[in-house]
Amino acid sequence: MEQEFGSFSRKVTFVSFLMQLGIVMVHMNTDHYFEPGPGETVTDVLCQWISRLCLDGGTVSLSFFMICSAFLLYYNLTKENMLEKFRRRMASLLVPFVIWNAAGMIFCALYYWNTEGFTIIFTYIPFQFAMSRYCPVMWFSQALLFFLLFIPVILWVMKKRVIGELVLLGAYLGVRFSKGIISETYNCRAAKAAAVILWIGSYVLPDSFAAYCLSMLRPLYLWVILDKRWITFRLRWWMENNFFIYAIHYFLILAVVPVLSRVYGFWEPTAVFVILWRFVCFFIITLLCELLGRLLMRFAPKAYGICTGGRAPEACYRSRSER
Repeated sequence: MEQEFGSFSRKVTFVSFLMQLGIVMVHMNTDHYFEPGPGETVTDVLCQWISRLCLDGGTVSLSFFMICSAFLLYYNLTKENMLEKFRRRMASLLVPFVIWNAAGMIFCALYYWNTEGFTIIFTYIPFQFAMSRYCPVMWFSQALLFFLLFIPVILWVMKKRVIGELVLLGAYLGVRFSKGIISETYNCRAAKAAAVILWIGSYVLPDSFAAYCLSMLRPLYLWVILDKRWITFRLRWWMENNFFIYAIHYFLILAVVPVLSRVYGFWEPTAVFVILWRFVCFFIITLLCELLGRLLMRFAPKAYGICTGGRAPEACYRSRSER
C-alpha cells in the first residue's frame, strides 16, 4: 500500500503542477489593459474561445486542488492518528496562511500607498486576516482549516455516506474510496468514456443545476481520463514548487503585469495580440515564481519550508545538507 501511495503521490504532484499553471493563467487576465473593440472574424471568435478555455481551465484547476487536498487530509484517517494528522495539517495550512497574509498586508500597503486603499488595508486587521483579504488566493486554506477543525464530526458524517461538493467531496473520497483511488482500480476504457460523456454534459446543459453539479466534478473526470502510467520519472524541483507558485503569483501579477502591459502602446490591441500577450505575461510570471522559489530553496531552505507549510522539494533538502 505504501508503494502504491508513493506512486499516487508522484502523480498528484505532477498533475498539480499542470493544474497550477491553469491557476496562473486564469489570474493572468490582461484583457482589461486593452480595448480591442468588438470583432466577428474567425480569428476574433477563436481568441474569445481561447480566453474562455483559460477561464475554464483555471476553474478545473482550483476544484482539483480543493478535492485533492481534502482527499489527502482524510485519507487513512483513524482515531489513533487523528491528533497527529491535526498537528501536521495545522503546520501545513495555518502557518502559511498567516505568513502569506502578513506578506500580503505589507505588499498591499506599498502597492496602494497614497491612495484611499491604504486606509482600508489597516482597518479591521484581524478580520482582514481571517478572511484572507491580504492574500486572496489563500482562501482555500480557510475551507480546509474549517474541515480540519471539524474532523470528528465530518468523519462521522462521511461514514453515513452523505456526499457534498469540492472539499466535502474530497473528504468523502478519502474516507470511503481511498484504496480504490490510490490503486486506480477504475482505470479502464468504460470509466474513461463515462468521464468524457459527463464532462461534455457539463457544457451542453447550460444554466441548470445539473450542469453546475457536473461542472464541479470536472477535476475527477480529468483525473480518470488522463493516462498517468508514464508518470514514473523523478520529479524536478520546479514540478514540486506548486504551493509557492500559488501563493506568490498573485502579488507578482499585480506588480509586474501592469508594467509589462505598457508595451501595448506600441501595438494595435487586436484580439490576437491580447491573447498572445496574455501567454507572454503568463510565461514571465511563471518563470519569476520558479526563480524566486529556487532562490529560497538554495539560500534560505528553512524559510521556504515554513512559508510553504513543509512542502519542500528534495532540492530544498539537498541545499540544506550542502550548507
